[in-house]
Amino acid sequence: MEETIGPKDHERIAIVEASEAGKRMIRRKCKKTSTKLIYVRGALLFSEFLSKGFDEIVDEYRKDIEENLVKAWDKWEEIFADFADYLVEKHGNGATPKTYFEGAKALINANVPRSARIKPESPSASSRSISPIIMEDLRTVRNAADERERAFIDVLKDSGISRDDAVNMTYKDVRKAVEDPTIIAHKMNVYRGKENVEYETWIGTNAIESLRVYFLVRRQRGEEITDDTPIFASNNKPYEALTPKSLSVVFRRLSQKTGIKITTHRLRKAFETYITAGGAHPLVAKYWMGHKIRTGRDVEARYIIPSENLQRDIYLKAYGYIDAVPKLSAQELSEARIRAELETMSPETRKRYVGQLTRRYTFKPTFRGYSNESRKSSLKRTRTAPTESIAASSLSRLKKGNC
Repeated sequence: MEETIGPKDHERIAIVEASEAGKRMIRRKCKKTSTKLIYVRGALLFSEFLSKGFDEIVDEYRKDIEENLVKAWDKWEEIFADFADYLVEKHGNGATPKTYFEGAKALINANVPRSARIKPESPSASSRSISPIIMEDLRTVRNAADERERAFIDVLKDSGISRDDAVNMTYKDVRKAVEDPTIIAHKMNVYRGKENVEYETWIGTNAIESLRVYFLVRRQRGEEITDDTPIFASNNKPYEALTPKSLSVVFRRLSQKTGIKITTHRLRKAFETYITAGGAHPLVAKYWMGHKIRTGRDVEARYIIPSENLQRDIYLKAYGYIDAVPKLSAQELSEARIRAELETMSPETRKRYVGQLTRRYTFKPTFRGYSNESRKSSLKRTRTAPTESIAASSLSRLKKGNC
């Protein structure tokens, strides 16, 4: 039985058939009406994702394979990998992303010779295996990033916000955090178009510090910052807001630069994974990510979203799990303080201070009547360097001129 085609489907088919590439795809790849509807939708989504027409997409692919087939496949496999993430984010992990993905692939393969057809991995194999970026890799990427890229990474990682929602953010959303040095967690109100919901999410110290540096750089280059200034902006005048596609390009270049796969979706996944590992309730995490909390029979979901103050407490408690800036241990802090003090001392004072820090206890312990274990313990104590308190005491005496 032939599937009925509705008015919207007729409209979509007409849009695709208006191009030579789309018409050829439908003629060669769509033998059934159901296939036609799916492939047309997939081609439209691919066009939307790339912000290019069907003929323009195919012409670019043809030009790439004429120049270098292997490099062309590498480039377009990356594009299709990002498109797979885009579909998963838009339609979830079910069968829908796979079918739309096949439509996008058919658009290209119907218009090139068999030997040049692309064979990217579909979301059916990759969507459920999309893993969060591990913190070690994230730190490596952050260290290789410039101020703009680091701000992008930290805002997405700290908030769990989607790519499509992120590109709509402006300075007004973060102004309070950027301008008030006492703030360590900042709430943002976001509208998620996909779910048609308004929600709250948070950014922590990584994002706040990165944004302060980023906006300082932008001011120094002569840019006027207003409430309407986009956060995710181009580096070139007139510094317009990025599109979802151009934001993906930023991360693709970072991946190429570092050799570590980083995408907006992996950062979103990292937020969900680590913030729940830190103790945030999964439903609260979903709320912060803009997922619609279904009530209905889910009694827990109706009452789980806490007040703003409690949200802040939950976020700060869990933030250690997504904090990409490693904290110094007590010993490292002590060493840093000592180094800072040494830099301010004269050579003679520094020499005496170092001598005090490195001196050992000179008394010889008596072990008569001690057990072997007690002897070992006593020897260990005599060979231990002075503690931080001894260092502080030495420094205090030096400052008073008592030694």
